[in-house]
Amino acid sequence: MDATTIADTVNTASRLETLTKYYRGDILLSEASLKNISENNNFHFRHLGLVQLKGKSQPIGVYECFNGSDENNIQKKLSSLDFFNEGMSDYFNKSFTEATSKFSKVLEIHPDDMTTRLFLRNANYYISNGVPENWTGIEEMSSK
Repeated sequence: MDATTIADTVNTASRLETLTKYYRGDILLSEASLKNISENNNFHFRHLGLVQLKGKSQPIGVYECFNGSDENNIQKKLSSLDFFNEGMSDYFNKSFTEATSKFSKVLEIHPDDMTTRLFLRNANYYISNGVPENWTGIEEMSSK
């Protein structure tokens, strides 16, 4: 039983690591991991939503920790964090026009924020092409 638990944890961690390429973030962690950080006020996080990892039955919350970035990136992400969080809230509420406005404000502050560019691109896609009826905002990862 212990080996299964460890293998599942390692498997999840490995799949989260591959998401860094998708979200273009340096450090990603699950919501479960975030809850186990006792001094999390010492770190800066952005919530990226829920992800359905291949082979998992339940989606997991994903966060970006941007403390590992250079000081310039950290300051830009901190300066734009309220806009980012508002944009994410709008995005998950299917208010894509409002989300694009907030994400654009993030990019005015931090033009190189590739995670924001991903969500802006997705929001613009839904504005142009419509939102599937079954859209939940959960990113489904079909590969390992």
